[in-house]
Amino acid sequence: MKGVVPKRARYASGIGIAQNVFIFALFPELECIFSAEFPGEARTPGISNMHFNTLSLLFIAASATHGGIVPKNVSDYVWDVTQYQAGLSHGNPATPTTSWYAFTVSGALYGAIESEPYIPAFGARCTGSGAGYPLSSDYSECAIDSDVSEAGASVSARIVPDPDGTQAHIAISYVFSNADETRNFTAIAVTDWARLRPPYNFTLSPSEAL
Repeated sequence: MKGVVPKRARYASGIGIAQNVFIFALFPELECIFSAEFPGEARTPGISNMHFNTLSLLFIAASATHGGIVPKNVSDYVWDVTQYQAGLSHGNPATPTTSWYAFTVSGALYGAIESEPYIPAFGARCTGSGAGYPLSSDYSECAIDSDVSEAGASVSARIVPDPDGTQAHIAISYVFSNADETRNFTAIAVTDWARLRPPYNFTLSPSEAL
């Protein structure tokens, strides 16, 4: 059957794309390094084993530099994303497409303050924009709600390149310190571009970078 990609191959390709998006969300600098080594490949679904192994080695090197970063899920810990919109620019069709996002993100206190290292409550309003092809951006600081967030905590967001450009991939990072340890939780919201859709709400399950 010509033109039909085996199901396993499609599944593997999807995993590769998801892994790339998460790695590039944690380490934006790897996207530049990988793109320089293999122009266009970092955003292409069909990455060869050699190229994926190169990306894995870069990830390991960055992990060592950042103190051994490994994604780790925390059971039952979720963030609330409200008033969410992510849209594309409209206007002159001859000019490059740009993108924007706006939302509020918050997380309730997780764990007991008196016992195990806990995750403090936080709230922030995030806005930003992206450009280029595929659409992307650097991390931008979000406006922290000091009434619910601990001192020294920070929230930032960025647009992560989507290989086919049909959806918005927005990474959200929450960094805080407790017990003399800096912790970083990251989640990626994958949504359709807003177009005419009004703001809406959903939840995310973040992973901790250790």
